[in-house]
Amino acid sequence: MFLKRLFSPRRPPAAFTADLGGEEAARLEAEFLRCLDRDGGALATSRLLEALAELFDRLSPDGRRVFAHVVATIDRAAKKTAGDRYTRIEESEYFGRASTKLAILDAFEPPRMRLLRMLRETDRGPALLAALREAGESDLAADIESIGGETG
Repeated sequence: MFLKRLFSPRRPPAAFTADLGGEEAARLEAEFLRCLDRDGGALATSRLLEALAELFDRLSPDGRRVFAHVVATIDRAAKKTAGDRYTRIEESEYFGRASTKLAILDAFEPPRMRLLRMLRETDRGPALLAALREAGESDLAADIESIGGETG
């Protein structure tokens, strides 16, 4: 069972159109929040991040702006789930899970910065961050530069 899960094909993110229109921005935000919460473990999170980085390459210019906006505003979305995150920390601590330390450390880093660091580690990381810098607002560009995400 473990090996089957380990070597099964990655779970792609929900299907998105090239423009990320309608409710797709909210669905993309939910996928990013899953990554920030490490929903499903480190391997599942890594695979989802890779799929989201690949998604960026298929987006139109409007879709890229929406993607950058979702990344730029992820702090607000993460605040909405802060209570749930705290409950998970308490449960992990009570049951002695190793995830407790990570969850506590995560609480001290803004979600957007953590997401940018996670995206930087994908195969497309440097190119993705450079494109986000171009498509996003100035505060997003400053965060990308602060984590060493600028390229050439």
